Amino acid sequence: MQCPKVSFKDLQSADEDGVASAARDINSALSTYGFFASPDLDFSNNLVTEVFKASALFFASDAKMKSLSAYSSAEENFGYQAFASERLDPTSPADLKETFTMRNILQAPIKEDRWPSAEFKELMQLFLPSAWTGLCFSRGFSPKHWV
Repeated sequence: MQCPKVSFKDLQSADEDGVASAARDINSALSTYGFFASPDLDFSNNLVTEVFKASALFFASDAKMKSLSAYSSAEENFGYQAFASERLDPTSPADLKETFTMRNILQAPIKEDRWPSAEFKELMQLFLPSAWTGLCFSRGFSPKHWV
């Protein structure tokens, strides 16, 4: 199986047909395969490497450190949730994962002390808007709602 490729160039243009076409391609790839590759995302491999390093450092930290950024409400929709603390389906066992939710991080009034560090915040605010844009369009949402 070959990894489906989706161009993000049209998502960054004002061409409605191009945006719609790219959104359909993303939706198709995710619905069929669950993933895709893109040769022209709006961030560098170095940024991806730095985001992974910052994420790994956070998730490797102790529970006390992680709790400083604990998820507090669906309204804020931001923060850390410990392993098996979330249950997306109330009729099923807890989800076997730990997460750090970051929704609407460019516009939401997230207090500075809720972030693991200033560097973590800066990296995520650079990376997530570009990463979310294609996914939002593919599902018919405005990226402004998510980033």
